Amino acid sequence: MIRETFVNKVAPRASALRPLLVVCCLLTSGLCLPASAAPVRAYLYLDPNTARFESLVPLAAMMEWLGEPSADMVSADAQQRVREAAAQKTAGWLGLKLDGEESTAATFRAVIVKGVPGRTEILKPDEAVPAGEAMLGLVWEYDLAAVPEKVEITWDGFSETFPRLITSVIAGSQSEDCELNAGTRSYEWVNRGRLALRSPLAEVPPLPPARMIRLPLGSILWTIFCLILLATQLRKRRKGRGIFGRLMITLVSMVFGAAILWRVAPVRIKSPWIHVAPVPPDQAERILAPLLRNVYRAFDQREEQAIYDVLERSIGGELLQKIYLQIINSLTLDAQDSTRARVTDLDVRVDSVQTSSRRRSFRADVQWTALGTVGHWGHQHQRVNRYTAKVTVEAVPVASETTGPSFEWKIVGLDVQQETRM
Repeated sequence: MIRETFVNKVAPRASALRPLLVVCCLLTSGLCLPASAAPVRAYLYLDPNTARFESLVPLAAMMEWLGEPSADMVSADAQQRVREAAAQKTAGWLGLKLDGEESTAATFRAVIVKGVPGRTEILKPDEAVPAGEAMLGLVWEYDLAAVPEKVEITWDGFSETFPRLITSVIAGSQSEDCELNAGTRSYEWVNRGRLALRSPLAEVPPLPPARMIRLPLGSILWTIFCLILLATQLRKRRKGRGIFGRLMITLVSMVFGAAILWRVAPVRIKSPWIHVAPVPPDQAERILAPLLRNVYRAFDQREEQAIYDVLERSIGGELLQKIYLQIINSLTLDAQDSTRARVTDLDVRVDSVQTSSRRRSFRADVQWTALGTVGHWGHQHQRVNRYTAKVTVEAVPVASETTGPSFEWKIVGLDVQQETRM
């Protein structure tokens, strides 16, 4: 009787608690992993020029995996040891295929950041960091010669310490997530039109063709030679029919020779009678806006030579290296990290213009604001720089095999009066 009463009263309560017990078991199932196990968080950023894979590993777990002594605070020297050891042992963790072909042309680096995925901070030079509040970032960066239709990632860094890899693939404003483990090491992302080619460089207003004078160099040299010969004959002051005949022969030879050599070695020179029209501020703005936009577009490239190749389309003279260094410093998030923001918006305003009276050039007082963004460590970074400068733009000759010499507007002088990072 007592047993029946217990069953009737307690059994219904146990049945009602069973779903709650199941939920608790599921929530605590992760505790069955080793105490040091830590999931790795990763982000694959895709744009038309670059594929960048970033993974964030808890620093304490990485130090334990590398056999580094545990410490509450990790000094700058210890951070350097961890970065170097990790670079040797983890560089082969990632495999990446573009449209089915293995891509090996990657740059790899290891950095240490504070915070958690999605909320990171850059370390100051020689700053010690608590091991429990920092992560080791592993970065692989690939150049994309063309926009891929499929990207496959394979992760070989699984162990008891790092059993899972949680990855977000981010292309523009869209993203998708996946989870990899020792049983499922690969994931394939399909484009489906989400990643497209970047628009071409902005068009700079063309210059009207310069007025050129054609000089028949062959005829000119022949005429000079005949005149010298003629002057020599006159100095001899010979009289009679002989001197008259020689003069006539020389003059006739000069005329016929000049006609025959008219097409030999012609040269073109710019007409000295060109009238240089003043450039109003609105026209200067239409010229400078695409020039500056293309300067920033050069830094969409990753390789230094490729950046210089695009910069040369807008910059002339010895200004090239100066602008390269100035802009790359303004767009780089951190010297240790080397990740650069890409300018997505540019506002240009020309206040006044001084036009040269001797050649086709002008000097403008310009203000422009560059907005750069980049996805990094799971969140968006922004760079907003505002400049006030005097910019000199000149018509620079550009050789052409088909149309002959032509001229293009290029920036040949830059005097930055003020630079503000907002």
